[in-house]
Amino acid sequence: MNQQMILMNGNAAPYEAGSSASKLMNKIDGTHHGAKLSEHEQKMIRLWIDSGCIYSGTLAGEGTGMIYDKLRKRPDCYKWFSMPETWPSALQAANEVVRRDCTGCHELFNLDLTMARQFVCNDAVNLTRPEKALLLLAPLDKKAGGLGYCRKGEGSETVYKSKSDPGYEALLDYMNVLKEAQDNNKRYNMPGFKPNEHYIQNMKRYGIIPANYDPKTQDIDFFKTDRDYWESVRWKPQ
Repeated sequence: MNQQMILMNGNAAPYEAGSSASKLMNKIDGTHHGAKLSEHEQKMIRLWIDSGCIYSGTLAGEGTGMIYDKLRKRPDCYKWFSMPETWPSALQAANEVVRRDCTGCHELFNLDLTMARQFVCNDAVNLTRPEKALLLLAPLDKKAGGLGYCRKGEGSETVYKSKSDPGYEALLDYMNVLKEAQDNNKRYNMPGFKPNEHYIQNMKRYGIIPANYDPKTQDIDFFKTDRDYWESVRWKPQ
């Protein structure tokens, strides 16, 4: 059962969520092709899963490197995040293609990833190599480099015969716009990443980084900054 759905729907029964339900734990104990982590490493993976599978490991990465749904609700609080100017037109064109070419076999879904409840699986999107996205490969004919999974109606003809098909091009444009957004806003592990303005503001407020720190011209070791912050609130006897 999907762990996220369990947590969203309320209390889970024992061992239905967390590391006890994770298939990953059964792949690092030596029974999966001999792959075995040390006892300490297995414990670290277990604790990571049970703490929510945190990606960045630092508050500096909060809200960065993602298509942020709160952008719609409170743009004033998330002004460090921006979508390319071509996003609305690319999104509209891609959604029209999806409604025309996909909904005959798949449930209706919306490609707007800035919505809190979007209906496209993240596995279908590839923001590193857009042309390798499942959303593009599945309906593309094998002779054109695709997977040829999606076909028209009951027939054997693939949805897109070549990459020059207008539908394919619209989906690729959409994926490239998403990649541009990610490259501009950056994940914390991408070159040129800068923490969001709220992280900087509060670290200045607590005296962890200098008040004159300028993220536009100065680099910051945010892991050290995190450690310095937690050290500052640790109780020390006189």
